[in-house]
Amino acid sequence: AQDCSKLLDKLETLPFYSNVNTSQIGLIGHSLGGFVVLMNQALDPRFNVTVAWAPLVNFDPQVITIIPPGYDDYIPANLLNSTNTNNLLIIMHVYDEVINFDDQALVAQNLTGCEVFNITEPLIGGGHQLFSDIVIIKSIKWFENYFFKSETLNGPIYITFLTNYAIIFITLILLVLIVLSLTIYTSKFFPYKEEVIEKNLGKKTGTLSKIKDKAIRLKQILKIIFYTALFLINWEIFERALGLGG
Repeated sequence: AQDCSKLLDKLETLPFYSNVNTSQIGLIGHSLGGFVVLMNQALDPRFNVTVAWAPLVNFDPQVITIIPPGYDDYIPANLLNSTNTNNLLIIMHVYDEVINFDDQALVAQNLTGCEVFNITEPLIGGGHQLFSDIVIIKSIKWFENYFFKSETLNGPIYITFLTNYAIIFITLILLVLIVLSLTIYTSKFFPYKEEVIEKNLGKKTGTLSKIKDKAIRLKQILKIIFYTALFLINWEIFERALGLGG
């Protein structure tokens, strides 16, 4: 967390900083990044506005060992209060599969009186990732409201995650096609037992044998697709049900 303050210390020594509106310095972070910005805004009053996406607020340092011994006071649940926190917005999915909404977002709200914007709609990638244009637009408007006292001064916000979703979908298709291509190509070097026997007996002739050969290869490809899909579905079910452990 000190790195953000040290970075700001360095920026203050540069010539351009005299033109910076110091009331318009804010922080935004996601997950562990949200954990970091919550500490920063509480410890350094130069950060005036903060947005935390699905932040880690309340945890047992013996279970989640991300801080060294003796620093328990810097866990947001032990650090945050209404005096050291200003203009804080927390955005979190109520069905976050990694951390619990009540134990994190609501704890921070009870300690600071901050605003919590909860997401309830299903999101691609799961609730913790917060892949949503609503999240980005809400965050931008939060900064605009406190920096410029207006959410419309800079004009409307045109942003969407549909493009991201399309790219992800295309990427997945390309990955599947690459795997299938490699499978089909390498299968040429591993003949089936039936083929070896038929070649040895000299019976593999004519159009019928070619059709049979193609059918066997197609069957193998479909089996690969089936088992790959089964694995992905199984992984997704356990990830959603048990989080990172699943």
